[in-house]
Amino acid sequence: MSDVKQLSFTPSIFKKIAPDQYLSHLLDQNIRSDGRTVTEFREPQIHTDCISTANGSAIVRAGENVFVCGIKAEIAEPTADAPDRGWIVPNVELGPLCNSKFKPGPPSDLAQVVSQQLYQILIQTKLIHLHSLCIHEKKAVWVLYADIVCLNYDGNALDHAWTSLMSALETTKLPTAVWDEDLEKVVCASNLTRPVQLSTRVFSFSWSVFNNIMLADPIDEEESLSNEFLTIMMDTSKNISKITKLGGSFIQVDKLKECVEFARKHIK
Repeated sequence: MSDVKQLSFTPSIFKKIAPDQYLSHLLDQNIRSDGRTVTEFREPQIHTDCISTANGSAIVRAGENVFVCGIKAEIAEPTADAPDRGWIVPNVELGPLCNSKFKPGPPSDLAQVVSQQLYQILIQTKLIHLHSLCIHEKKAVWVLYADIVCLNYDGNALDHAWTSLMSALETTKLPTAVWDEDLEKVVCASNLTRPVQLSTRVFSFSWSVFNNIMLADPIDEEESLSNEFLTIMMDTSKNISKITKLGGSFIQVDKLKECVEFARKHIK
């Protein structure tokens, strides 16, 4: 009988032909392909006021992720059901330049989902005092258009898009504006501004679940192999603002408690 030779592969080939087994092998050693442990989040580097033409802006780098948020304020007529409130419109762009998985054309499903999630978070947490965006009831309000563009994508779009949006909002300045009854229009002061009124700062922490292992701040390849996702959002007082669970069946109570405690410890 001839000897059977054992096949061996380099890590890069092993990763391509059996990505799930490759990830399992790494997790057995409590490491990940980017060198982090399973409980470690990527530390964001935040730079604000990076877009001179925007009312507020921020760029966030975390690992291989790069997200930029620019906020532009425009004056509009208020809606009939909210005559004394402005509003905010977040929009996330994930194009082919940030990752080849995204194709040219209409917004990807992920971009649309994250945009909707950001809007829901803003509304449910009441982060922005929408009444403070009113210039004159029934006449004029501020509308904030938040464009979030990903320059390089490597997983966990929600956390990093949110961090860029939150940081940009904290730097947003609105011109001092009044309604002129004689001119029947808004008049803005050329050099007087005011900040957007925020109720608090909200932090986002997300995990994916692979083989019953909670992976903090998953990268793209880990997300693609996971079927369950958890996001916990907290304010500066360490109160839970929102918990979102996607996919899978259920997360064990003890694991959920561990994630909540982890989030509380990392609120700065």
